[in-house]
Amino acid sequence: MKIIYLDAPAGVSGDMVLGALADCGLQREAWLGELERLVQGEAEIRFEEVRRAGLRATRVTVTPRAGQPERRLADIEAIIAASTLPLPVQERSLAVFQALAEAEARVHGVTPGQIHFHEVGAMDALVDVAGVTLALYLLQVEKVFCSPLPLGRGWVNSSHGPLPLPAPATLELLREVPVCPAPVAAETVTPTGAALVKVLTAGFGPLPSMTLEQTGYGAGSRDHPFPNVLRAILGEAGRGLSPGQGWEKDMVAVLETNIDDLNPQVYPVLSEKLLAAGALDVSYTAIGMKKGRPGIALTVLGRPEDVESLSRLIVTETGTLGLRIRQQQRLKVPRGFVAVNTRWGKANVKWSGWSEDSVFRLVRVAPEFEDCRRLAEEAGLPVEVVRQEVAALARQLLTGGAAATSVPPPISHLSPPFSG
Repeated sequence: MKIIYLDAPAGVSGDMVLGALADCGLQREAWLGELERLVQGEAEIRFEEVRRAGLRATRVTVTPRAGQPERRLADIEAIIAASTLPLPVQERSLAVFQALAEAEARVHGVTPGQIHFHEVGAMDALVDVAGVTLALYLLQVEKVFCSPLPLGRGWVNSSHGPLPLPAPATLELLREVPVCPAPVAAETVTPTGAALVKVLTAGFGPLPSMTLEQTGYGAGSRDHPFPNVLRAILGEAGRGLSPGQGWEKDMVAVLETNIDDLNPQVYPVLSEKLLAAGALDVSYTAIGMKKGRPGIALTVLGRPEDVESLSRLIVTETGTLGLRIRQQQRLKVPRGFVAVNTRWGKANVKWSGWSEDSVFRLVRVAPEFEDCRRLAEEAGLPVEVVRQEVAALARQLLTGGAAATSVPPPISHLSPPFSG
């Protein structure tokens, strides 16, 4: 089974995904011919090799002709429906634009049909969306996976005026998607990029186990102190899906102190502040201290670079006079999440597992309780009935079972690979 992993350490945009796929062994003549028929002379599509902080990458630029009109969702649907794109490519492209329209509509308080796409509806975005779905089709990719997405802060200009970053539509699209802070004050995830990964991706997490075949680098438009690129890693999965590969290893700082004179009501507040400050975990253990006094042993896990800030916070909030600090190696089972379709609706599931001798070992699936409760209430069923079916579907999906479907369905399930 052909799978692809989008590694997005610098973020994701439509042109970055497009460039990475074009750099990943794509038959550019067939791909470009279909896209040129789609735009019908309204835009010029050009490939360019560029450097981003020393790394070579492919940049795809789309230059629209002058006088492009604003377009609504119905206009985009009409353009795609009238094209010669294969039916599954049309369906996936329309799903991406539908997601964009719904996100913009929620942000602006209107219906999707009332949305003027402005920049998103221009020819460059149309090429990005259709180009990505067509490239996946031509590469015969069955499943797409993606890393967590870094979000930058700041402001961006739009047709509505200045907007805070991440853009409101981007945040709407990234619900239930793992994100992290970006090391730059800039737009690192665009609405088009967010819609592409949200609609086309079967799951987010670490690199899946695969026999690696191709790697492509797509360039972003800006230069940063780090390589502003997205990597597409294409390969053949082994038996089943193989989302993990062995242990994940890292180093953590362990901060400890014993406390016997703190108001117990402070501990929940302390936990909240520590986690907000970057702590990975906070735990309390009841202990006996000198003079027979009961006490609490506070243990905080954090990143080594956060030791000083976490230490100051602990001292400030508890009044303790000292801390014990050490670094330890941590072994973690690879994990991520998938979305499954049930007869009652969509539910998200956390998974953990690793690969051994090219065979994926699923350790655990854990359906999101709130999703199961919502579906159970809507269907008038016990929560446990829904939870068990969601878990079974997730196991089938993660181990290659045909009875489960991801959200969205893999492209290859829609029709045979494009041949022309």
